[in-house]
Amino acid sequence: MKRMRKQQPTMNIKIGKFTYRVHLHGEGKALLCLHGFSESGQTFDKLNVPGYRVYAIDLLGHGESSKPREAKAYQFENIIKQLDMITTIIAGNEPYAMLGYSMGGRLAQQFALVCRPSGLESLIIESASPGIKQIGLRMARYEQDEALAKKIKEYGIQWFADYWEALPIFTTQKSLPEEERQLIRQRRLANKSWALANTLTGTGQGVLPYAGDYLGQLTCQTLYIAGELDAKYNDLRQKVYERYNTISTVAIPKVGHNTHIEDPKTFNEIVTTFLATTNGVN
Repeated sequence: MKRMRKQQPTMNIKIGKFTYRVHLHGEGKALLCLHGFSESGQTFDKLNVPGYRVYAIDLLGHGESSKPREAKAYQFENIIKQLDMITTIIAGNEPYAMLGYSMGGRLAQQFALVCRPSGLESLIIESASPGIKQIGLRMARYEQDEALAKKIKEYGIQWFADYWEALPIFTTQKSLPEEERQLIRQRRLANKSWALANTLTGTGQGVLPYAGDYLGQLTCQTLYIAGELDAKYNDLRQKVYERYNTISTVAIPKVGHNTHIEDPKTFNEIVTTFLATTNGVN
């Protein structure tokens, strides 16, 4: 008999005409979590950090949050503004931590640099890029994302799920239990084609400003986590993030891009230790 996974409590946050779904578990100080592209906040269901209450946000166009058709809603500036309002609603004037995975990690570090939130005392970036420094390469990436966006709208979510899970960056996930792989796939299939397409062209790596030269300006304790088998992002960990003595980094052995799913036990231990030993720099 198939075991049903326990459903976590949720809350809705209204930002203008959009509704954000937030998945909750744990008790204590707020830990806001931002998922990767085509995922949802439920990817963090196994995140367990004593002393922290997890607020795993379904980003705009994902999960059970609003999926507007207008492309403008997904533009970088609008997403960052909405994220700033969400953190204020959740944390108020209290200090909080933020964790972002992949796309969520890109947004988390941009949020920290653009908004300079005084309450953000700890930032955890998992398998995320600082962006693309060379303008020509960034433009080329935008064109690639735009082409993929058109294919998603033309061929649909089923095609996208097949295409996305076959990418080399997710090869290590083939060793996950079948139940876990199906949960990931179900979260991808729950998306809408226009929402994913607009996300790619609105907040993809082809449009985000390069953050790599400004990471030293972060005013919070920061940790970068990558999987040892994730060649691209482990290389970024060493060549970009380790340049700054204000940023701690760690590579989790024997896992790839999605470290919090591929080795949740080690991931939880690393995050717990980091948050327990940092007080924030304000």
